[in-house]
Amino acid sequence: MIIFRLLDLVKFSFKNIFQNSRWGDDIKKLMEDPLWGYARGYNMLLWIGVVLSLMISAIVLINRGRRKDIIISQKWIYRGFGFFLICFGITVIFYLFAYNIEPYFDLLKECGYTFSIIAPILLILTIEKYMMTKTRRFFSIFSIGLAIFCIIYIFLSTESSTLRTITQSGAPVLMLIFVLLYIKVILLSIGKIRQKAIITFIGLLCIGIAIILDSEAVMLTGIPLFIAPIVYMIGAILVGIYQKMD
Repeated sequence: MIIFRLLDLVKFSFKNIFQNSRWGDDIKKLMEDPLWGYARGYNMLLWIGVVLSLMISAIVLINRGRRKDIIISQKWIYRGFGFFLICFGITVIFYLFAYNIEPYFDLLKECGYTFSIIAPILLILTIEKYMMTKTRRFFSIFSIGLAIFCIIYIFLSTESSTLRTITQSGAPVLMLIFVLLYIKVILLSIGKIRQKAIITFIGLLCIGIAIILDSEAVMLTGIPLFIAPIVYMIGAILVGIYQKMD
C-alpha cells in the first residue's frame, strides 16, 4: 500500500541520514564541563528557563488575543506573537535534545531549523493582510513556500550541502523580512501603540541576538555559554509583557 511505502521511505531517510550523526570534537568541547557545558548542568537549567519564559509569554499573548474588545488585526497580532514564541520554544527543545542524543543530532537540529522558519509566518501573514496590503502577500507566499521546502527536506533520503544551506539560512532570511515589515508597522503607528511596538521590537532584537550567540560559530570563540539563554529570556519577557500592556 502507498501509506506503508511512504512510511518505509521515512524510516529509510531517518535511518540512513539522520540516525548516524556524530558530534564533532568542537561540539564535544562545548559540552565537556558537567556544570556549565552546553545543555549540561546549570546551563541546561537556564535553557529550561528560556523555554518556560517563551511558553508563558505565548500563553499570555494568545489569551490576550481572545479579547472581544479589540480589533481583529490586533487579535491576530497577539496570536502571531504567541505562535512565534511557541515555535521558538519548540526550537530550543529540539536543540537541547540534539545536544544530548548524538545519533539524532542532525535530525533534531533540522527540526529546530524548521520551527524557527515557521515562527514568523503568522505575523508576516497578519501584517500583509491588515497593514501592508501593497505587498500583495508576496512575503507570505515566500515564507510558506520556504517552510514547506524545509519540512520536505527533513524526509529526503539524499544529503545535499546546498539544500542544507538553504534550510539553515531560511530562518535568518524570514526574520529579516519580518523585521523590515515590523519596522514599517512602527513607522505607521502613533502614540502608545508605537511605544508598545518599539519595546516589542527590542525584545525581538534580544531574541535575535541570543540566537546568534547560541550559534556554534560564536560559542566556539569562547564566549560564556550562560549569556545566550539570559538574553533569550529577557527578549521573551519583553515581548510578552509589553504586548500585554494597554
